[in-house]
Amino acid sequence: MSDEISFYMQLYHDLDRADWALGHLRKHYPTQRVILLSDGDDNPNYPQLAQKHNAEYTAGERLYGVEHGGKIIHRMLAHMLEKPAKFYIKMDTDTLFHRPFHKLPRGPHVFGTLEPGTGSIQGGCVLLSQKAAQKLYKSKIYESPALLDWANSWGRLHPYPQMAYKAAMIDRKICTDWVFWWGCLQQGVETREYKEIYSTWTQAVPNPDLALAVTHPHKDPAAHPLEPVTTL
Repeated sequence: MSDEISFYMQLYHDLDRADWALGHLRKHYPTQRVILLSDGDDNPNYPQLAQKHNAEYTAGERLYGVEHGGKIIHRMLAHMLEKPAKFYIKMDTDTLFHRPFHKLPRGPHVFGTLEPGTGSIQGGCVLLSQKAAQKLYKSKIYESPALLDWANSWGRLHPYPQMAYKAAMIDRKICTDWVFWWGCLQQGVETREYKEIYSTWTQAVPNPDLALAVTHPHKDPAAHPLEPVTTL
């Protein structure tokens, strides 16, 4: 099962947290492909991080700004699809792998934790089937000029307009979860709940019996130390 999965992690001023997350990931998936891509943060220690965890590293252009629309997601899909895998997993640097997945889902869909009342997948950990990733990438939906007008594209999907306003108008950043969902809606790619992942935007749920393979977010890595603790 494990050979069917590739992992993708974006980096931006979070070297130590990435090291922590990758250390936990490698305990359970020691040989699978891991892609690291810095979003305009060319920390000279990133290549060393990649070598330590047997990962691929690319220094990328900063694409998080609203002026780039959804290009940050199109770039992610491009790197994922460079090599075939049955599933691709996008994970944040504060995502914790407690164990391997017991059973992978079925279907040409996108899987994870659905935001309450919506079809959006919470972005801390997202699992894409190969067919879903290919469909989204080949469509070039995330390069659509419509995404440059955030208020009339992904901004319309947001149930919290104040948060969308802050993200786009004040911080000048896209809301990647909602941009990703917008593309899925445009291309008819279904988003589905996957019970082995639980991701929120506030704090991770307890997982003492390891019912969950993945939880997110973990803002305090010291609460789940590695043995031995790894630092760069």
